[in-house]
Amino acid sequence: MASITFQDVQNGVLAGLVHAFPDIPVVVGEIGEGASPPCIAMRLLEAAHTHEQGRRYMRRHIVAIQYYPSSGSQDDMNAAAERLTDALEWIAVGERPVRGAKMRFEIAGGMLRFYAEYGMHVWRPAHNDPTMQTLKQGGNVK
Repeated sequence: MASITFQDVQNGVLAGLVHAFPDIPVVVGEIGEGASPPCIAMRLLEAAHTHEQGRRYMRRHIVAIQYYPSSGSQDDMNAAAERLTDALEWIAVGERPVRGAKMRFEIAGGMLRFYAEYGMHVWRPAHNDPTMQTLKQGGNVK
């Protein structure tokens, strides 16, 4: 199985956002001064890489999305939260679909903050360590 990188997860979320909000600019990171609403900012908030067994690892990615609406109305932000939930339920990471979990949102300061978590197993490539040539064993049983 191919290795999944943190960048692959970010690209999958970004593609989902661009597809769900084609008319709204989406940036990775913080929105700079002078940006005019509506706009969306996305960033990888937290990531964990935990060894499970052998070559298997568990990766968890928490993504934070900020939506700055043009109107600031509660209805607009609730509708955006619904679109985000639908768009980010499944994202393409590498060549496989990954399901979003623990989605939640909050509305504060005239903006919508949306969070989603993506978890997946990844495998490290097998090492090609040299094997032993031959072993000759001798002995007697008394």
